Amino acid sequence: MTEFTTPAPSAKERVSRIRTIKQCLAYIKELDADTAVTEHFIRTLCHSGKVLYYASGNKSLVSLDSLLAYLDLQGKDKPSTRVATKYFD
Repeated sequence: MTEFTTPAPSAKERVSRIRTIKQCLAYIKELDADTAVTEHFIRTLCHSGKVLYYASGNKSLVSLDSLLAYLDLQGKDKPSTRVATKYFD
């Protein structure tokens, strides 16, 4: 009987990419120059517990992988709950 084992992930694969909020925004803008994401939005996601971050003094060190996963899930799996309405006189 042949035994299959999965190789252990390398150190590079195990380490989360940690960035400041400004660095996260710069990375997102590289991916999408017309993004509507702002520093305030990222900060709000951190402080609301939706994205993994670490407080270091007065800086927030954000898990870039967690932020990208959150933004990706919002775009694909969750439809918008807001409905556009028009008001007529």
